[in-house]
Amino acid sequence: MSVLPAEEMPQLEVITDDRPIEPTGAIPLVSFADVIELAAPSVVSVYTTRTQTYAPRGLEELFRRYADPDQEYERREPRSREVTGLGSGVIISEDGYIVTNHHVISDDGDGPVEEIRVQLENGEEFIAEVVGSDDKTDVAVIRIELDESLSAATIANSDLLRTGDIVFAIGSPLGQSQTVTQGIVSATERTSLEILGPGSYEN
Repeated sequence: MSVLPAEEMPQLEVITDDRPIEPTGAIPLVSFADVIELAAPSVVSVYTTRTQTYAPRGLEELFRRYADPDQEYERREPRSREVTGLGSGVIISEDGYIVTNHHVISDDGDGPVEEIRVQLENGEEFIAEVVGSDDKTDVAVIRIELDESLSAATIANSDLLRTGDIVFAIGSPLGQSQTVTQGIVSATERTSLEILGPGSYEN
């Protein structure tokens, strides 16, 4: 193994350019901030509350399974706890009608929803009532009442969507409201996927 003296070490010259990146060609760099700013006020967070009853498993279950199955042990009384859910919705009319998912406001096995709260973009919260719901399409309509007009989304024709179109999703993943993601339409008119279960609507 040989070591070069310091004065003989090769010098690495890195060319740096601190100038801002400028768009080239016919397609400029694009920001979608204006589009999001227009759509965001129409997107709401939907919170649900329900009471779930469950039977706590204590030591008696352990003894019954591994010790003496015929021995009588004291059973613990069922308990209840509050279960919260979270989804997103879109305001479709200025007087408070909102489209959300059926599974957000329906009985999913944890018991019926007892309260639905809608949080607007500005943080205000209102109690909502269910107007209608359909499990096959996983669509539900809820409504809130307030004195002022809401910012309603403009509903377009989904038949005009094409594969490759740019789309945005604004929602509340993990409770982080007004989160924006971007993607493209990967396909249209797909069927037989049964994503929502047998017999569910898909297109």
